Amino acid sequence: MTIALILGFALQPWTGTYQNVQQVYADYEGTTDLCGLASVECEGEVTELEQRIQKAIQDIPHDTVETENRIRYLYEYADGKDVNPDDVAKTIYCESMWSCTQSNIVKNGVREPSFCLSQIHAPSHPEMSMEQLQDPYFNIRYIVDNYYNDRWFGFNRESDSCSSGVPEYWK
Repeated sequence: MTIALILGFALQPWTGTYQNVQQVYADYEGTTDLCGLASVECEGEVTELEQRIQKAIQDIPHDTVETENRIRYLYEYADGKDVNPDDVAKTIYCESMWSCTQSNIVKNGVREPSFCLSQIHAPSHPEMSMEQLQDPYFNIRYIVDNYYNDRWFGFNRESDSCSSGVPEYWK
């Protein structure tokens, strides 16, 4: 009897583990998302938003960590708003290639007074200070909040392209 008790207790953990593995396999069959299974617990799951941010950071040509921070900020700020952050990211790319500089367009010998990521045209927005116009995070908030109320000339929503053509990264 002692041997039976010892064997019974010794086999108990293995039997439980085997049953758990069988349940995971049964749950897993036909799915690719282990973390979505009731029998699998995942720590630090990657949210859909984080997946979109990582894809954008991977896809959008850039060469600085600051640009990655700006891309991340755009997607986080746009989350839950009625705007597609992918389209906003394309618009920013077409307008400024994620560089916070003054427009390089010159007309009649005068450099266009449009600034930063979303190339906000200063004369059209006298309520904005030069500090705001040159702040990349203000620009991101502005373009997200006004995407359908303002016009950006660098990106054509209908053709899904920059005015200079379709960038290689989103073909």
